[in-house]
Amino acid sequence: MSSKSIATRAPRPAGEREEQDLILVVEDNKASSDLTAYLLRAAGHRVMTCTDGADAIAIAGQEHPRVIVMDLQLERMSGLEAAAVLAADPKLKAIPRVAVTAYAMVGDRDRVLRAGFTGYIAKPIEPTTFAAQIKAFFVPESQHVADAT
Repeated sequence: MSSKSIATRAPRPAGEREEQDLILVVEDNKASSDLTAYLLRAAGHRVMTCTDGADAIAIAGQEHPRVIVMDLQLERMSGLEAAAVLAADPKLKAIPRVAVTAYAMVGDRDRVLRAGFTGYIAKPIEPTTFAAQIKAFFVPESQHVADAT
Protein backbone atom coordinates (compact mmCIF):
# COMPACT_ATOMS: atom_id res chain seq x y z
CA MET A 1 0.00 0.00 0.00
CA SER A 2 1.14 3.55 -0.58
CA SER A 3 2.72 5.49 2.24
CA LYS A 4 -0.22 7.94 2.15
CA SER A 5 -2.90 5.27 2.26
CA ILE A 6 -3.48 3.47 5.52
CA ALA A 7 -5.90 0.59 5.86
CA THR A 8 -7.55 0.29 9.24
CA ARG A 9 -9.71 -2.50 10.52
CA ALA A 10 -12.06 -2.76 13.46
CA PRO A 11 -11.72 -5.90 15.57
CA ARG A 12 -14.19 -8.62 14.68
CA PRO A 13 -16.51 -10.10 17.29
CA ALA A 14 -15.56 -13.53 18.62
CA GLY A 15 -16.82 -16.36 16.46
CA GLU A 16 -17.62 -14.17 13.46
CA ARG A 17 -16.27 -15.26 10.11
CA GLU A 18 -13.70 -12.91 8.59
CA GLU A 19 -15.62 -12.04 5.42
CA GLN A 20 -19.13 -12.07 6.86
CA ASP A 21 -19.99 -8.38 6.90
CA LEU A 22 -16.81 -6.48 6.13
CA ILE A 23 -17.33 -3.15 4.39
CA LEU A 24 -14.38 -1.43 2.73
CA VAL A 25 -14.56 2.38 2.86
CA VAL A 26 -12.33 4.20 0.37
CA GLU A 27 -12.20 7.90 1.16
CA ASP A 28 -9.26 10.31 1.28
CA ASN A 29 -11.02 12.96 3.38
CA LYS A 30 -10.44 11.94 7.00
CA ALA A 31 -13.62 13.54 8.35
CA SER A 32 -15.76 11.82 5.69
CA SER A 33 -13.97 8.51 6.21
CA ASP A 34 -14.40 8.70 9.99
CA LEU A 35 -18.11 9.56 9.71
CA THR A 36 -18.79 6.81 7.17
CA ALA A 37 -16.93 4.22 9.24
CA TYR A 38 -18.64 5.35 12.44
CA LEU A 39 -22.13 5.06 10.95
CA LEU A 40 -21.44 1.60 9.54
CA ARG A 41 -19.84 0.33 12.76
CA ALA A 42 -22.75 1.72 14.80
CA ALA A 43 -25.04 -0.40 12.63
CA GLY A 44 -23.02 -3.52 13.53
CA HIS A 45 -20.75 -3.81 10.49
CA ARG A 46 -17.01 -4.35 10.48
CA VAL A 47 -15.17 -1.70 8.51
CA MET A 48 -11.78 -1.35 6.88
CA THR A 49 -10.71 1.99 5.45
CA CYS A 50 -8.14 3.15 2.95
CA THR A 51 -7.55 6.37 1.05
CA ASP A 52 -6.68 5.27 -2.49
CA GLY A 53 -8.25 3.32 -5.35
CA ALA A 54 -5.17 1.17 -5.95
CA ASP A 55 -5.09 0.13 -2.31
CA ALA A 56 -8.83 -0.62 -2.46
CA ILE A 57 -8.19 -3.11 -5.27
CA ALA A 58 -5.43 -4.81 -3.30
CA ILE A 59 -7.51 -4.98 -0.11
CA ALA A 60 -10.55 -6.27 -2.00
CA GLY A 61 -8.42 -9.07 -3.44
CA GLN A 62 -7.25 -10.10 0.02
CA GLU A 63 -10.32 -9.46 2.16
CA HIS A 64 -13.32 -9.89 -0.21
CA PRO A 65 -15.58 -7.36 1.55
CA ARG A 66 -19.37 -7.61 1.24
CA VAL A 67 -19.43 -4.12 -0.30
CA ILE A 68 -17.00 -1.35 -1.22
CA VAL A 69 -18.04 2.23 -0.45
CA MET A 70 -15.85 4.58 -2.48
CA ASP A 71 -15.44 8.27 -3.17
CA LEU A 72 -14.59 9.28 -6.73
CA GLN A 73 -11.87 11.86 -6.19
CA LEU A 74 -8.95 9.97 -4.68
CA GLU A 75 -5.19 10.36 -4.87
CA ARG A 76 -3.08 8.12 -7.14
CA MET A 77 -6.05 6.20 -8.60
CA SER A 78 -9.55 7.66 -8.76
CA GLY A 79 -12.65 5.85 -7.65
CA LEU A 80 -13.82 5.68 -11.27
CA GLU A 81 -10.60 3.94 -12.33
CA ALA A 82 -10.68 1.57 -9.37
CA ALA A 83 -14.33 0.64 -10.00
CA ALA A 84 -13.54 -0.19 -13.63
CA VAL A 85 -10.65 -2.46 -12.56
CA LEU A 86 -12.79 -4.19 -9.92
CA ALA A 87 -15.69 -4.67 -12.36
CA ALA A 88 -13.36 -6.25 -14.93
CA ASP A 89 -11.73 -8.69 -12.49
CA PRO A 90 -13.50 -12.08 -12.54
CA LYS A 91 -12.63 -12.68 -8.87
CA LEU A 92 -13.77 -9.26 -7.65
CA LYS A 93 -16.60 -8.21 -9.96
CA ALA A 94 -19.30 -9.71 -7.71
CA ILE A 95 -18.41 -7.32 -4.88
CA PRO A 96 -20.87 -4.40 -5.00
CA ARG A 97 -19.22 -1.01 -5.47
CA VAL A 98 -21.12 2.01 -4.18
CA ALA A 99 -19.99 5.51 -5.10
CA VAL A 100 -20.52 8.05 -2.34
CA THR A 101 -19.76 11.36 -3.95
CA ALA A 102 -20.43 15.06 -4.09
CA TYR A 103 -20.95 14.71 -7.85
CA ALA A 104 -24.70 15.24 -8.01
CA MET A 105 -25.26 16.99 -11.32
CA VAL A 106 -27.59 15.69 -14.02
CA GLY A 107 -25.87 12.75 -15.70
CA ASP A 108 -23.33 12.09 -12.92
CA ARG A 109 -25.20 9.04 -11.60
CA ASP A 110 -25.32 7.43 -15.06
CA ARG A 111 -21.64 8.22 -15.68
CA VAL A 112 -20.68 6.63 -12.34
CA LEU A 113 -22.72 3.49 -13.01
CA ARG A 114 -21.26 3.14 -16.53
CA ALA A 115 -17.76 3.37 -15.04
CA GLY A 116 -18.23 0.18 -13.00
CA PHE A 117 -20.08 1.13 -9.84
CA THR A 118 -23.18 -0.84 -8.89
CA GLY A 119 -24.66 1.94 -6.79
CA TYR A 120 -24.58 5.68 -6.21
CA ILE A 121 -25.26 7.83 -3.13
CA ALA A 122 -24.90 11.61 -3.33
CA LYS A 123 -23.20 13.55 -0.54
CA PRO A 124 -24.07 14.83 1.91
CA ILE A 125 -25.14 11.46 3.25
CA GLU A 126 -28.16 11.09 5.51
CA PRO A 127 -26.78 9.63 8.77
CA THR A 128 -30.10 8.06 9.84
CA THR A 129 -30.45 5.98 6.67
CA PHE A 130 -26.89 5.58 5.37
CA ALA A 131 -26.09 2.15 6.87
CA ALA A 132 -29.38 0.72 5.59
CA GLN A 133 -28.67 2.16 2.12
CA ILE A 134 -25.31 0.38 2.07
CA LYS A 135 -26.70 -2.89 3.45
CA ALA A 136 -29.23 -2.91 0.60
CA PHE A 137 -26.28 -3.56 -1.74
CA PHE A 138 -25.21 -6.76 0.06
CA VAL A 139 -25.56 -9.80 -2.16
CA PRO A 140 -26.19 -13.23 -0.65
CA GLU A 141 -22.86 -14.69 0.43
CA SER A 142 -23.43 -17.83 -1.64
CA GLN A 143 -23.82 -15.70 -4.77
CA HIS A 144 -20.80 -13.57 -3.84
CA VAL A 145 -18.61 -16.64 -3.43
CA ALA A 146 -20.02 -18.37 -6.52
CA ASP A 147 -19.48 -15.31 -8.70
CA ALA A 148 -15.95 -14.87 -7.38
CA THR A 149 -14.79 -18.33 -8.41
